[in-house]
Amino acid sequence: MTPHLALVVAALVQGQGQPRELDFDLGGDRPLAPHFRYAGPDAAKWIKREEAGFRVTLPADRKGGHPIGVRWLGTLKGDFDIIGDFELLSSDVPAKGGGVGVAFNIGPDDSIKKFAKVGRFFREQQSVWVIERWNKDVPGDYRVATTPTDARTGRLRFVRQGAVLSYQAAEGLDGEFRELFRHEFGTEDVAMVRYIVNNTNSATVVDARLLNMKIRSEMIPAAGADPDGAADGAGASGWRRLGALWGVIGAVAILVAGGVGYLVKRRRARQPEHAGRAAGVPAGAPTAPRPRKRAE
Repeated sequence: MTPHLALVVAALVQGQGQPRELDFDLGGDRPLAPHFRYAGPDAAKWIKREEAGFRVTLPADRKGGHPIGVRWLGTLKGDFDIIGDFELLSSDVPAKGGGVGVAFNIGPDDSIKKFAKVGRFFREQQSVWVIERWNKDVPGDYRVATTPTDARTGRLRFVRQGAVLSYQAAEGLDGEFRELFRHEFGTEDVAMVRYIVNNTNSATVVDARLLNMKIRSEMIPAAGADPDGAADGAGASGWRRLGALWGVIGAVAILVAGGVGYLVKRRRARQPEHAGRAAGVPAGAPTAPRPRKRAE
């Protein structure tokens, strides 16, 4: 197999270095797609699966106060682009707390020692887009900023290019994205991606829908990450069919490459220069003339 063909086969089998795009529709009463799981303790108690999407309704007196939503179980490598559409149906405006609304949270892992957030919130009598970042390992590296908005439907987005992370938002489901903030986030892998509804420490009701989620990146799904109840769902079978398809393509590519290599070797073996080399004659050396048949 030639080196070039070997690289092609490796790319087909493993997909290495190729950005992939996944579009997860959160609507409909069906199992979660593989590599997705509910986020937050007792999340199923607060989530209602509707045709339009995940409807999350959190009461003011909810115990614990953890954000509730969905989490993608996988790792984002290199540059990535994450988008989530939402509807903020209703909310009281809190007088205290970090905010009430919808957000993307990402970070290297679940430790929350380093994270980034972009969201649509009501907080401290304001209606805003909000960004937040924190790196516990760097003293004083904390930032929160807000931008006024009245949007009830919209889109949230993270884009990383190189080491720079851009926080973006769009008003309405067809609106254009605007950048809210950017900074040097780093190039390390991101293994925590959560799309959540939050009313932590606010004593305020919130009602919202998470409509869908798009991810574009060089991605590595977590090993054994099929969520509970998804193994027999339509989403799971779709992923498995995709994996099986790539497996077949890879196997066919290997067989074709092996067959081509075998035919090339056989053809070369039949050429005189190879025959001479096999008999100890240097390649390109003249061959002895055939003796002429004597006339009877």
